[in-house]
Amino acid sequence: PLSSYCFSALTSTYTHVSSSLITPTSGTTWGGGGTYDDCWYPSIPIGFTFHYNCDSFTNMCASQNCWVVLGQTLPGSVVWTFDNDLSNTVISGVGAFNLPRPILAPLWSDIMSSGDCLRYETTGSAPNRVFKLEWYNIGFWGSSSSGLESVELILYEGTNVIEFAYDFLSSGSYADGLCSIGITGGSGAYPQSGTQPFWSLNGTGSSPTPSMTTDDKTLSGQPASNQVYRWDPNCSGTPTPGTVTVTDSAECTSYTSTLSVPTCVPMCITFQWQSSSD
Repeated sequence: PLSSYCFSALTSTYTHVSSSLITPTSGTTWGGGGTYDDCWYPSIPIGFTFHYNCDSFTNMCASQNCWVVLGQTLPGSVVWTFDNDLSNTVISGVGAFNLPRPILAPLWSDIMSSGDCLRYETTGSAPNRVFKLEWYNIGFWGSSSSGLESVELILYEGTNVIEFAYDFLSSGSYADGLCSIGITGGSGAYPQSGTQPFWSLNGTGSSPTPSMTTDDKTLSGQPASNQVYRWDPNCSGTPTPGTVTVTDSAECTSYTSTLSVPTCVPMCITFQWQSSSD
């Protein structure tokens, strides 16, 4: 479950994605001259099966506004995706977007770019491949259309770790002071309804605190270069397996037993059968 994910903040050298920038296929452009705003990119392949929150994904849809949704896309009728709402609690007016879930949001704000800004790649070999999606040289609406930050979403095969990585370029201000960083639970296509589970960070510095109860929508400042925020499903300590039941019997010949486990089991849980001669 989402509650089993462990958060940590660390530093690691930022490495740009080496592939070419791609052109958005949907969304809007404002200001002319190739300035993009509220664009999105459907059906981006991850390159391997990524396991997240008790589900499996092989593709994603990316918003220019520095968030992605795993395994879902957006219909053509959805244009605005800028108002950050990890919890899905905005119920009316601007921001009541009811976006599909689950969402991974490295820097959810109203992002702009001077032309194409997204690129991705999958590197390595199975079972240790790495997927990177980069929002390159982006700006913020009302501040600058480029040159403020580069941001990466990084997914790891096998461990299913999620990382948000940052390259600070220049200071800017988020549109209307709105910005969120976090991940969500939930699942399913647009439109979603009702409050969705989430993890939300309370800052953009070297040691922010995550919360599953406070959806912080007004972060200030930008993450520094080489800052990394990591979400790890493989927590240390004693895991909680939930309720496990087994049908068993004493037999002298071969027989079948059924092990019933919860729908969602933490990745650090394993089950072992043992037999005894007595």
